[in-house]
Amino acid sequence: MLNIHDLIRLTKAANAEACRRTIVFDGKVAISMNNGYGSHGWWAGVPYTQAKVDEPVAVPVDAIVQHLLKSRHLHVAKDHVHNSQGIRSAWTNKPHDWSVALSFMPPRPEGLPVQFDLELDALDRVLIAVDPGDIRASLQGVFFDFETGRLAGTDGARVHLYENKVPKLTRGKDQGALQIIVPKAPAYWLLKSDDKTARVSVWRLGAEKSLVLMQTTEALVYTVAIDAKFPDVMRVIPPRSTAAGTVRLNPIAFSDAVDDMRKLAAKQRDKNSCVTVQWGAGRVYANTGPDFRPVDFELVNFGAYPATMRKTLYAAFNPRFLSDVADCVTPQAEWLVPVQKEFERHGKTELMKTSDQPLAVFDGDFSAVVMPRRLEACPTDRAEPAAKPPKAPKPAKTRPGRPAEPAQAATVPPKPEKPASEPENKPKPAPKAPAKPAPGEKPVQGPKRAAKPAPRPVDLPAAASPTPEPAKPVNPAVVPGSGTVH
Repeated sequence: MLNIHDLIRLTKAANAEACRRTIVFDGKVAISMNNGYGSHGWWAGVPYTQAKVDEPVAVPVDAIVQHLLKSRHLHVAKDHVHNSQGIRSAWTNKPHDWSVALSFMPPRPEGLPVQFDLELDALDRVLIAVDPGDIRASLQGVFFDFETGRLAGTDGARVHLYENKVPKLTRGKDQGALQIIVPKAPAYWLLKSDDKTARVSVWRLGAEKSLVLMQTTEALVYTVAIDAKFPDVMRVIPPRSTAAGTVRLNPIAFSDAVDDMRKLAAKQRDKNSCVTVQWGAGRVYANTGPDFRPVDFELVNFGAYPATMRKTLYAAFNPRFLSDVADCVTPQAEWLVPVQKEFERHGKTELMKTSDQPLAVFDGDFSAVVMPRRLEACPTDRAEPAAKPPKAPKPAKTRPGRPAEPAQAATVPPKPEKPASEPENKPKPAPKAPAKPAPGEKPVQGPKRAAKPAPRPVDLPAAASPTPEPAKPVNPAVVPGSGTVH
């Protein structure tokens, strides 16, 4: 379900200029201006009635977020938002002039549009085949063909197509091709709605820059069609007459088997990881084997194909592509397996194998084509590696002047067996205690240890005798002890 909060999250994206991060209220609808620029600009909106708003008002999304933190009720005025109970959040035009966002409003269409109801489930199944990261303009959206009534999507490696989902119209004399490409971004956002159908209106069909409005009861998207030529996908959808037979299967069981083998192939860290389906044996392999998972395949109309050659009915695919197809079809879907056929190339006749041809699936008005991966051979056709030959015995060593020694077998002599009389775990004998001496006898003493030798004296150099100091001369003028001077 889409509401004002989804519109706020869409507008808060930081990859746009500040003046574009605004929501315009015109009294009936709230429209995001974040993506309304560029050649593939688009606008998203939700119904939001404001009784007191009689002209468009551009409100910065940051002011709305700050106000919703205070109150759940949002009412819009020219320079502020409030909850009609006194809580008010105002904004200024500094540093950005938010009124500039009014110039990003979508162009008003002129003339009468082509209107029809489109099932959102059909749009979802076709949109699966569109690569979100593709930069090619012709592959960035969903193809509406009003001349054949087809709805298609492709990424170059697969095609999902619906018949009779678009009204068939007749081209006028001055009109161009009645075909448009709707950008994938607005289609993705509208698929969040809980409604089952959307009302589609197209202006300027057959001219440049066609305008497309898709509207549900919850939301609307308004966009400019992509000006590019969609590839001719009908060239890769083979007719049913070229098939060797039809395979019917349980799409849920098949999708589970493919998913299991996809996880196993991812663990092998092969940059070209894939799953190989062997239609004749009912197996799904991870990469090229040997691990596989059996699947019950019901082979229909295989009588024209020899039973001995059914093992050649195999091909490798992207596992995600197979899971997406199985998610879009019912158990009554027909999985067409192509036959081997010859064709001429540069004057030579070559054989196109089953593994080189696309897989086609038909289920009522829905059809899908998955291109195969390049594969060398089926897992069961690969030759098993030969057993390694036994190692030859080493040549005998030779020395000059001596005869060569005979080569001895590298055998280990067996260990001698223990006698049966002796137990395996024989206890060790206890140590004998010394015998006690008889009365009157001296105990026998063991041999005495040799005395440690005395330390060898160290010859030190003789100390030098001190030299006597010379006697001090006696002063004849002073006689000790007399205290008199002569």
